[in-house]
Amino acid sequence: MKILAVDLGSVYATAWHASAGDDVNAAAQLVMDRVRRMAGNYDRVAICRDSKTNWRKNLFDGYKGDRFEKPEGFYHQLDAATDRLRADGFTVLDAEGFEADDIIGTLCAWATESQVDIHTADKDLLQCLRDSPPENAVRIITNTGEERDVEWLAENMGGLLPMQMPCFLALTGDKSDSLPGVHGCGVKTAALLLDRFDSLDEVLRVAREEVTALHALPGVGPALTSALFASVDRTPSLYLVRKLATVRTDAPINCAALLEEPRPTVTRHEEPMEDYLDNSAEEQAADQIPEPAASPPPASEPRMTTQDAPRAVDDLQWSTPCDQVAQALASAQAAMVKVSKAHKAEVKTSKGPGYSYTYASLADVQAATRPLAENGVAIIQLPGAQNLKTVLMHRSGQWIQCTTPLFIRGGGPQEYGSAVTYARRYALASLCNIAVDDDDDGAAAQQQYHQRRRGA
Repeated sequence: MKILAVDLGSVYATAWHASAGDDVNAAAQLVMDRVRRMAGNYDRVAICRDSKTNWRKNLFDGYKGDRFEKPEGFYHQLDAATDRLRADGFTVLDAEGFEADDIIGTLCAWATESQVDIHTADKDLLQCLRDSPPENAVRIITNTGEERDVEWLAENMGGLLPMQMPCFLALTGDKSDSLPGVHGCGVKTAALLLDRFDSLDEVLRVAREEVTALHALPGVGPALTSALFASVDRTPSLYLVRKLATVRTDAPINCAALLEEPRPTVTRHEEPMEDYLDNSAEEQAADQIPEPAASPPPASEPRMTTQDAPRAVDDLQWSTPCDQVAQALASAQAAMVKVSKAHKAEVKTSKGPGYSYTYASLADVQAATRPLAENGVAIIQLPGAQNLKTVLMHRSGQWIQCTTPLFIRGGGPQEYGSAVTYARRYALASLCNIAVDDDDDGAAAQQQYHQRRRGA
């Protein structure tokens, strides 16, 4: 049996950011469309949700402490998506005090005779991966459709085994969950330590009793040894971080419910999403306050069916399929040349002699993109109140777009126009991979910025 375990919080968070500034119900709709599309490849689908409380927060109050508080509309749409998926016949699994990671870990431990694919962007769940035979394996399918299995983990993480992930995260830390790591211990060093000594406990034992064996490893010296012992005594301790990073397999859920319920018949609901939302019109308006992120194409862009919903990575989106627009972009890029900074601006200041700088204009960048038109790709740039959308539209109807924030301090139309022009230039150059000469890794810009701050 093939089972799909959906980490609903992870998938929904991506949809929420991708639909920022769009219709109030867009995030919920994106999640439902994604799940319905994927469901056709599986015998059973489990929708796994976080509890509003969790045992990790009880152990360490700083757990996920760096995450911004979500607007109220975030949770309204999440609940609406859950209700609609449940109405479709999908099994929803959750348990008070447990996160979706633990629900999925418990499901994987239960389904030893099944293939389980986990749909998530959470690296913690790499510890649930299970090797051959394929019909009993556990894989991860990322939000961009990439597959992660035991072999991928070993090849990309220095030979790391799934069971070593909690030790690995204890050594490196996990910024997404606000968990500190060992000072000076990066990904390569952590993988090297675990490849040589297998576990965190053994690493610490060697550091205490056979420190020369530890220091024999490349890049490992007394400073890291001291940091290891300091991490044991801090709050949260190295051992507690490992515990917090460990996915549990004992969540009190009824995994057999997957077998008891019939496989859902996936159809697209025609009733309005508002039927599943109990917030008022005023609350719905407030829900639309966006976080800086990408947004899907507006209604004026090509219509998409459920099967053709966009795919996204951070602030970049593209249609599915996107083979023709990708091929056209690649052909155009082969003919593009770098842009020279042929213009000079003189800036006067109230204090000091002022300063000057050279730059490439928007017209210069647009001229460099002419090979796009020759390959059937049009450029559309749509400024909004808070961001700019840059769309590469292919003659086939396929498209690629990115979203760029507009940094406006609040002036009038002239300042807005200046910000839009600036954003158009950099967004277009970045999306088309056009180089501007005199690349100094931003050193000059940083120097001028600090000089202006001091002279202000």
